Amino acid sequence: MPEQAQHPSPGDLSAFSLGQLPPKEAEVVESHVNECDSCCETLMGIASDDTFVSDLRRANQAAQKTFIEGSQGNSELAMIPTAIANHPRYEVLRMIGRGGMGDVYLARHRMMDRLVALKIINRELVRKQSAIERFHREVKAAARLSHPNIVTAFDAEQADDVHFLVMEYVDGTDLSEVVHEQGSLSVDQACEYARQAALGLQHAHDLGMVHRDIKPHNLMVVGHSSQDETAEPAGIVKILDFGLASLTSAIPDDDQNGDNVASGLTLAGAIMGTPDYIAPEQATNAHQADIRSDIYSLGATLYFLLTGQPPFGIGSVTEKLKSHAEDEIVPVSTIFSEVPVEVDALIAKMMAKDPAERFQTPVAVAEAIERVMLQDENATGRSIIPTRPFPNERKAFKVFTVIASILLVIFAAGIFYVQTNHGVVRVEVSDPSLSVTIEGQKITMQDGDKQITIQPGIETLMIQHGDFKFETDEFQIKRSDKLTFKVELISREIVISLDGEHFGARNLPDQQRPISNASQPMGSDSSNMRLEEILRLEQLNKYVLNVSFSPDGGRLVTACGDREQGVVLWDARNGRKQVTYSGHKSAVHNAQYSPDGTFIVSVGKDSLVRILDPWTLKQRDQFEGHTGYVSALAISSDSRYIATGSDNWNRKDGDAAVRVWDMQTKQQLWSRSLSQENSDKGQVEGISFSPDGTQLVTLRLSGPETDCITIWNAKTGDPIRRYGRGGSSPKCVAWSPDGKLIATGHTAILVDKNKWSDPEHCVIRLYDATTGKVIRTLIGHESAVDTVAFSPDGRLLVSGSGGQYLNDAYYEKNAMDNSVRIWDVTTGRELLRKDFDQAVKSATFSPDGTKLVTSTGAVGDEPHVSLWRLITDNPEELTTNTGLNSKLIVLERKLPAHPQSIRGVGFQGAEQVVTVSRIGEVRISNVLDGGTLEKFQLPFGGVTRISADGNLVAVAETIDGNKSSRIVLWEIEGKIQRWSINFPAEYVGSLQFTSGGRLLVVAHGEPGLAAILDLDNGKMVWQASGGGVHPAAAISPNGDRVFLVKFRGEGVPSTAHVHHFESDDSVDLAMSNDERVEAAEWSHDGQYVIACVQDGTVRVWNAETGAKIRQWQADQNRVSSLTLSPDGETLFVGGTSRISSWKWRSGKQLASVETASLEGLHLAVSPDGRQLITGGGWLWEDGKIRSTHDYAPRIWHLREVKDQ
Repeated sequence: MPEQAQHPSPGDLSAFSLGQLPPKEAEVVESHVNECDSCCETLMGIASDDTFVSDLRRANQAAQKTFIEGSQGNSELAMIPTAIANHPRYEVLRMIGRGGMGDVYLARHRMMDRLVALKIINRELVRKQSAIERFHREVKAAARLSHPNIVTAFDAEQADDVHFLVMEYVDGTDLSEVVHEQGSLSVDQACEYARQAALGLQHAHDLGMVHRDIKPHNLMVVGHSSQDETAEPAGIVKILDFGLASLTSAIPDDDQNGDNVASGLTLAGAIMGTPDYIAPEQATNAHQADIRSDIYSLGATLYFLLTGQPPFGIGSVTEKLKSHAEDEIVPVSTIFSEVPVEVDALIAKMMAKDPAERFQTPVAVAEAIERVMLQDENATGRSIIPTRPFPNERKAFKVFTVIASILLVIFAAGIFYVQTNHGVVRVEVSDPSLSVTIEGQKITMQDGDKQITIQPGIETLMIQHGDFKFETDEFQIKRSDKLTFKVELISREIVISLDGEHFGARNLPDQQRPISNASQPMGSDSSNMRLEEILRLEQLNKYVLNVSFSPDGGRLVTACGDREQGVVLWDARNGRKQVTYSGHKSAVHNAQYSPDGTFIVSVGKDSLVRILDPWTLKQRDQFEGHTGYVSALAISSDSRYIATGSDNWNRKDGDAAVRVWDMQTKQQLWSRSLSQENSDKGQVEGISFSPDGTQLVTLRLSGPETDCITIWNAKTGDPIRRYGRGGSSPKCVAWSPDGKLIATGHTAILVDKNKWSDPEHCVIRLYDATTGKVIRTLIGHESAVDTVAFSPDGRLLVSGSGGQYLNDAYYEKNAMDNSVRIWDVTTGRELLRKDFDQAVKSATFSPDGTKLVTSTGAVGDEPHVSLWRLITDNPEELTTNTGLNSKLIVLERKLPAHPQSIRGVGFQGAEQVVTVSRIGEVRISNVLDGGTLEKFQLPFGGVTRISADGNLVAVAETIDGNKSSRIVLWEIEGKIQRWSINFPAEYVGSLQFTSGGRLLVVAHGEPGLAAILDLDNGKMVWQASGGGVHPAAAISPNGDRVFLVKFRGEGVPSTAHVHHFESDDSVDLAMSNDERVEAAEWSHDGQYVIACVQDGTVRVWNAETGAKIRQWQADQNRVSSLTLSPDGETLFVGGTSRISSWKWRSGKQLASVETASLEGLHLAVSPDGRQLITGGGWLWEDGKIRSTHDYAPRIWHLREVKDQ
């Protein structure tokens, strides 16, 4: 019996086989099984017990769940304090965690029906009044944090003697558990998680906060899956427990052996932090901890993610603290050789003993991580995703064999492959009507999982369904490769996947496919996509070769084959012709808006590149250099560079060249002649910039050659790579918005005089932009594909075809396929087909992805340009962005009206709003029901601003007969006036708090001063003087710069600049004439200034260079306010009677809502980014106050697209 008692139990053996034992216990079992034949046989026997295997399967599935959803039963719920169990606002559902701070429960807010997490604070932590005060102080500070990488704190309460924190509920897994389940992470994954955590820390640092206990246990990752360790890094990291680390100083030090450390608990004693990850200075004196201490802990955490163990994980607490202070870490690259030495250097700097030698800010850490990953990717041509075993893994053959045998039984679909010098392909066929042939070997469903060993090389699969047969794209198999194909029949589509990723698809041919002038939905029935014509442009004299949208989607520009109608602007709302440019000497081949909307470029047969005003079409500049017809045109995303391509087919002196022009210097940056490189005749058929503007792709009209696609360095003109495939020639090209794919449309090639290759070569190919590998071939067009374009979100592709050249401009009309098709980029499915009577020359999506514009007609045809609305049963297919920032604005509640117009709005947490009227009435209202919780009257009203946390309100009024002003700062919570000062200005135009809540920016009229006040006492700490008024001003996130605009009156040029406080230097920003800036914001990273202008436009400037990088029309009338979402990516703009949301980095509109009153004057977004409050009721216009007498604030729900 004593000997038998030393053997692991059957339960331990089964748990060990599934990887469910803790590391130390697993090591003991593994060591025992290596030496014990009896237990080894028992472990082998597990696989043969079908009932037990089923249990193991269920256990394995249960272990994959992050939270236990009911197995805890009533016993744990019974442990909840009565005051919490009977809480009037929260219904406790289940326990989701337990730690040194206390228990954590999932709860539901009864009125809002929102899931939250309740952290019940351990009574020992708050048994003293000083600790309670510290708890409320820290939590109040933490509630100001609003960032995608930080768990949001909503509320802190006391119920009887129980203190608890209400937090955002995050359904995820902490990184300590991720490593325990998955083993040490790949470099990509670990660095990405550390980068996200650094961004969250930077936000806290901007608000003056330090975490003091960064460790894997306090970093939760949402959306992570451990199913594929080599997958692309996935998930969003969120930092837990901001503001709670200091509470641990109240715990008695009764943990002398350090046992708590292994379980992830915070060290009990006088220090704050966890010994495995604590910075040396923090261990010596907790009050010395600053943001650099968090950086040290993050470096130690990154070390753990890469190795599976802390940098100093061995020994007692005292020994660990001594190692942090004195010992050097073992470089990760000495443990795992595939880790780059740059990662070692990164961690070494993060964990420097002296805080002064570390990165000084978290954002510097994030940038360094990005550089390290980019350097490695550039050096190797691939991402660094090494895979490594679990930390406790041993290479014992006996255990490996046993586990492999068990896994073969548990996961019946798996195949255990033996390593050979040949490649191995496994094919799964899911339908009896399908067969797959490879290397002459035929596979059907009856063959089950069939394994074939083949020689390395290039292969294809031949797939057959009845009489229908097709060959897949090529794939390469190398020595020792193991590839798994799955072939399925879904509805009437054959879908092929390779190693779990989409590889190809083909619709079964219809018995009779109608071809009519109505759009035909193709592919799955769930899509049912169709086109509805909105309008058709009239007064067209000749065929239109190109049509495109303005960046705001409000106008269209056409390039016409008729010189008299060369370039025309049209109103996209009603189809009216606005203005015509006839300056080209012959036909215009292409005309496009710049992405920032500040100019239009047109090119044509006269070889000139012309720069036109986007409103008047007056010519500003022209570039000369081409000698052939210019038809290819592209503009970089920052609107700085223009790329053009020409031909030499019809002119002896034609250059057939690619040229890039710099809009800042107005000079040619570089040029390359394709005729010199390839042949004596050539033509640049298509051209496109990569989304980041660093690369350029060009197409060369080709014969049998395969190097007709070239990728260039956009700045130097150096060729990076060439690729292509024979049998067809590319005619058009588009780069996907995410930069990963290049789409090319093809035509058949002239293989002999008057003889063309098969029409099946009129395909669309999707290339991997990095490798040049064909990812997918879209088959369906039967004539030359003349146009391709991605939707704004990159999920859809539109293509258009129209005839085949036979001799010069002659078309064989009987063989024409004049159609527009829309494809699903991910699956390759054809979602829609629309047939026309004439060749399709151009087709492109609107900036919001909901409309399509097409031009049809060739030489001698009647031209048609139509605007279509895309209609689908699944609206999500048409959204430009399906991420969390893509919102719809929906009216949720109208609050009781103020007696006068509203001058300020703000949120207090996520459940209360503050509004202030023109006469100084302050109201605090409940977001849930709109009820007024409290209201009081300030001594006066005027220009008003509410702080980000909703606890301070600043008000300015004019006094002394309009000769000076008074500014007062009030604390809303206590209704206390903090200070009041007289200000030497006749009119205060705007007030603004800094993001840190410490400084106030004041922009005011004569004598033309802007000042910054200390919030503690109202003293002026900085001022700028000069003539003119300052209608808008904004402080950078870290408080080191200020954005100022001086508007000097009608007809007098305005000036704008960014002033740096420390250096006293200024950067001038590009402005035009007498533009009046109404409001401004800084981007969260401090790199850009965003402003709304009285003419209804929004401008974005680079704060470092002063260059205007983007501009769009946000409203046809005046816009006067703007604010950013908590993550800094979505911009909300308030206009005269409209509220709209935009992706400010691209100028793409997400949503727009008309309002019945002038309520867009004041905006604020809730800390969780789910709601928007607006208020207004009056507008100063043409020297008079225009009022709607609607003084009711409104709360809007910012709904995610996926919630529709």
